[in-house]
Amino acid sequence: MAIKYLDAKRIQGVSGDTKPTDVPVGCIFETTDTNKYFWWTGSAWERATITTATGGTITEVGDYRIHTFTATGSSTLSFTKVAAAPHNVADICVVAGGGGGGTVWGSGGGAGGMLEQTGRTIVVEDVAITVGSGGAGGTATNGSANNIQTWAAGSGGGSSYVPAAGNGITGIGGGRGGTGTLNVNNNVAHAGQSGGSGGGSSVENASYAGIQGDSGGATGYGNDGAPGKGSSGAQSGAGGAGGEGSRADNDSPAGTGAGGVGRVNPITGSTHGELISGVYWLAGGGGGNSSGPGGNGGGGNGSANDAEDATDGTGGGGGGSLGGSGGDDGRHGGDGGNGVVIVRYKAF
Repeated sequence: MAIKYLDAKRIQGVSGDTKPTDVPVGCIFETTDTNKYFWWTGSAWERATITTATGGTITEVGDYRIHTFTATGSSTLSFTKVAAAPHNVADICVVAGGGGGGTVWGSGGGAGGMLEQTGRTIVVEDVAITVGSGGAGGTATNGSANNIQTWAAGSGGGSSYVPAAGNGITGIGGGRGGTGTLNVNNNVAHAGQSGGSGGGSSVENASYAGIQGDSGGATGYGNDGAPGKGSSGAQSGAGGAGGEGSRADNDSPAGTGAGGVGRVNPITGSTHGELISGVYWLAGGGGGNSSGPGGNGGGGNGSANDAEDATDGTGGGGGGSLGGSGGDDGRHGGDGGNGVVIVRYKAF
């Protein structure tokens, strides 16, 4: 097809054509074979967006833009221009902060609640974005076996996508992992907690629920943490967005309750999350002490020493620490991972 001048500022051609440069600033060039638009800046042809927004870290994949929000706290996604279908819908993923892992026969922290929605209608407006922080891992004093004190882990903070018009999507923070009981002075057991996904339990035969439900038209995912094992309780894996935590395989310091698996990042083209065999995962549960593996999706591994922190930006749960067994302590559970909000739409 020969280049066709529709008027002084509108030109049509095909993708292989050499675009003219003797045109006024703002001139639009449409490629009829690929339906793409370019505009002349006065010095270069730049691709013209049909739908535009600001906020977060922006990447372009083909005809789509992806906004990724990882900074904890409040920020804004501003849609400044929205064209007709198929440019007026977005795919959204919201993951809350993960719970911290417990210490002293500690269990893993639960993953933050995860929500997914495709084809959500967007309009010109500001969307309030909140990214929840991961909960702190449990801590203990450094002392002899008959004089140890423990402090509870923290649950994760909520994440959300809330348009000005309402009907927001809200993710619930992951529940904290439990601290087990030892026959020593001053050591008070701290129960795990329910959350987006539940923390591993500090009570035998009791578990903490994953309570993330659907929200604002998005489908929610969260699972239960595993019950404690034996008279000491704890050392169990926490729930992940894709599966429940596993109970410790025995009532000893060698217990290895695995964290529940997370879910694959649902946003096509996004490379955010824990990369495993070419796939990006989010919201894995924390593993219980002393070597329970964290779930795919940034969940921290349990340890006999300081447990592993979850990966920030995944909403994974922190690992549980053995700690406090036989004297010198001061060991801590892993911190939960901060959450994330990801938005994708057809921009070009």
